[in-house]
Amino acid sequence: MADKIIIKENNNENQLIEANEIRKSLISNDDKLTLVFESGKTDDNYRQYLQKELPNHHVLNVRWMPELWISPSIATSKILENSEDIYQAALSFRRDGTQLIKMLGEAYQINPFIGRNLFDIKGKSLLSKQRGKVNEAWNFWFHGAECQFKNHLTGQIIEIVITNGPEFGALDSFFFLQYLRTTPKFHNIARLVSDHSSSVTKVLNILEDLGKLKRIDNSSQRGIIAV
Repeated sequence: MADKIIIKENNNENQLIEANEIRKSLISNDDKLTLVFESGKTDDNYRQYLQKELPNHHVLNVRWMPELWISPSIATSKILENSEDIYQAALSFRRDGTQLIKMLGEAYQINPFIGRNLFDIKGKSLLSKQRGKVNEAWNFWFHGAECQFKNHLTGQIIEIVITNGPEFGALDSFFFLQYLRTTPKFHNIARLVSDHSSSVTKVLNILEDLGKLKRIDNSSQRGIIAV
């Protein structure tokens, strides 16, 4: 378990620790750290500063804790070299997910982009364990706050967070990795992240910092979309 360091608060300001001190602490704590904010609020500018200073780590802003988690990850340079390809994959995920939700609505003759209509479809599928067919190629499965679409002809999987509706392109790290693995034109990106969803999380955070992705939900790690 990562060692915890308290970020003290003084006069309503977080007493932030310089990157050199963080590096020393990483060396003595198996290369992992958790920074806990005494103020109860993380500092995302500080997270970005540490991320630039620690290119071989991921600095994750766990907003609801509130903590920063620092651990080894894919090199930032690799992400930057492939940022446009990753962005195109994220954009494709959003387009494909939105199209499948539209097709599901048409199959049930309900507009899923209005109010809680999508949850009406979920309710109607309860007797079939919230599973069913969109068409001859695509099946769906509602589970919790998500809906999985699987193409039984190609094996492609597009899993969508449904609680951000009417926006259905939010990027969950594991679901996005599934999409990369099962979409042939994006296999190179799956290999880039070594098939690790934790690496995908850093990839998404870096692209958000670059302005290629937009945050629509500041309290969730699954609140980022390609725009």
